[in-house]
Amino acid sequence: MSLEGNLSDFSLADLFQLLGLGKRSGCLKINHEGRTGKIYFDNGAIVYAKNEDIKNENAVYSMFSWQKGEFKFLVGDNPPSKQINLDWQNLILEAARRVDEITEIKKSIENYDAILELVNEEDSNIDKINLSNEDLKLLSLINGKRTVNEVIDKSGLDRIEASKMLVSYKKANIIDIKMSEEEKMQKRKEKIEKSGIKGTKKILNFFFKSKKKKYPIPHNAVGLVTESINMFLDYLELSDDNIQISYSEIEDKIDELRAIFPDMEDVYFSKQSHRVNTDKIEWVEGLETESILEGMNEILDFIFETTRKNNSSENVKSIYNEMYSDIVKKAGEMDFSGEATLGLKYITKRK
Repeated sequence: MSLEGNLSDFSLADLFQLLGLGKRSGCLKINHEGRTGKIYFDNGAIVYAKNEDIKNENAVYSMFSWQKGEFKFLVGDNPPSKQINLDWQNLILEAARRVDEITEIKKSIENYDAILELVNEEDSNIDKINLSNEDLKLLSLINGKRTVNEVIDKSGLDRIEASKMLVSYKKANIIDIKMSEEEKMQKRKEKIEKSGIKGTKKILNFFFKSKKKKYPIPHNAVGLVTESINMFLDYLELSDDNIQISYSEIEDKIDELRAIFPDMEDVYFSKQSHRVNTDKIEWVEGLETESILEGMNEILDFIFETTRKNNSSENVKSIYNEMYSDIVKKAGEMDFSGEATLGLKYITKRK
């Protein structure tokens, strides 16, 4: 049976019904926003599934939230192993329940890349609540550096259940979910753009200029180079020249560099705010190698070169040099001149 199409026309539930009732065997391959999921059927039953690092039941549940994407059923494509044996009808019911729960969870946890932190003891209600061992285990993973995703992954708990627990902690004022300045700016931009107000560009630039004045002073070389990357992205996004930026290529480049520079394992790209984050790096000059800075320099170069290829070279260079001028001023405000000098070594002016 040849079967292919788009999820916007044919939902995953419809596909399960068709393949389950037809007792088909093969692989349902789904492409969604750069991600690929695979669900294997054997005589109508689901025997294996994978969505990136997620496998089996949880992989299927994660794909149920995909409303768009292309699918294709590959007849005779066998799974690497048969680890489960799920009835498609029960799975649809459970997936629908989870999608409803996820919708509620997202009202409290909008970004799984946000940092979790414990509320200060004097402000927390933790002493007024009876916590189970499972609660204590999950709370012990929250250190002000790990993201929601990382806490859930390390807990070993079911993703939905862990998310519900975190939501309950937040409502009880035990934990807080930190939103970075970049994410706040992104939300502000999205809100303005959705409003349909005329002159959106001018309004965004007004907020941008206000934000520009409030860039924090970096504490070290890594922070300075990170700030230069995010400043450059800010300037590109809000330029009057309508610069086109490929965020997926930036994310792929950072993944590639993490494999080359092991010290960059705590460098990641936020898909929501489109910014580079190095908050978890505990940089101490002399104790760490400078490979982090070399890798960060490659990220900055990559953004400049790829953006210049897809847009006016002179405009991109002008925007970059505006950023360079501002970051040099920012370096001059740093408490440690040695860190400022080291950071500027990896931020090149374009001629």
